[in-house]
Amino acid sequence: MDQHSLSKTLLIAGFALIVGTFGSQHRRDSRQIYNPPQGFYGDNDLVVVLNADDIEKEIFSNRRDSLVQFYASWCSDSKDFVPVYKSLAKSLKGLSRSLMIGAIDCGDARNLPTCRMYEINEYPSLRYFRSEAPKDSIGENIKIVSDYVVIAKEVVDKLMS
Repeated sequence: MDQHSLSKTLLIAGFALIVGTFGSQHRRDSRQIYNPPQGFYGDNDLVVVLNADDIEKEIFSNRRDSLVQFYASWCSDSKDFVPVYKSLAKSLKGLSRSLMIGAIDCGDARNLPTCRMYEINEYPSLRYFRSEAPKDSIGENIKIVSDYVVIAKEVVDKLMS
């Protein structure tokens, strides 16, 4: 075998090896089970984790007003707001008989139609729902700020009015 034929054979073998490696990697990845995004809040937080199946029941079927954060787990602004919302939940803990504080991850594809139903156009968004609100209510916007005390004051004002 001459030098040119040997180079050509090695080139073809190398190409086949590369294609085979990438091809098998792609096939392996395509069979992975879908793992939904992980939300920002857990059992130790004072935030009720909501989803498409229970948000209406939590907001409209209890006798409390509700503050709901609509966020996307992939959104950096949503991630930055997490400590503010957790601090807000802690500061309003004493009002838990009158106020439910919840959050729904619009970054989870299963929740996206629900977030659209509430006309959420940016993340994060805060909505306040009064206990007597009709079931088709999309809630009242609460401005997102980095100081939880400012948000807490607005929520308490709404709760008392």
